[in-house]
Amino acid sequence: MQCSRRFFAYRRDRYGNPLPDEPPALETPEFALASELASTMAEAGAVVVCPCISHGEREIARRLYKTSAAMIVLRNKGFAPLYKPEGALFDHCAERSLLMLAPAAWPFMPGRKDMTRDDACALNRIAQAIAGDGAAEINYHGMAPADIDRLVREAVAGR
Repeated sequence: MQCSRRFFAYRRDRYGNPLPDEPPALETPEFALASELASTMAEAGAVVVCPCISHGEREIARRLYKTSAAMIVLRNKGFAPLYKPEGALFDHCAERSLLMLAPAAWPFMPGRKDMTRDDACALNRIAQAIAGDGAAEINYHGMAPADIDRLVREAVAGR
């Protein structure tokens, strides 16, 4: 599942933090189509694979969590030793409806890790590989496939 950041935006507080419980500031027809497609595929039994990079992808994932759809979610940082998801994520993992993955070479980083373009491209390519050929068409905006695959190899094998 892919949804460009252009297609969705949360309302924000005075500090710039997203307000996900508020109605979105921007929800385009492209977002509605991506959301509907993911929902329809999940209802038909497909496993939705998502790197949850954009706010739109995260919002669609939240909506799918409410339906207990089967999902594989990729993270841009590793997991702490003995990591255990909390709250709803724990429940979804326990119900076997959620698998959380991170590239092996990206070690755990406490706190927030900013998403770089290279990280986003690598995660999108990994998601595309997991989903299988033809499952998603991703536009890497000028990056050559060989460069994308190099980023992925570095992410999974070590830098």
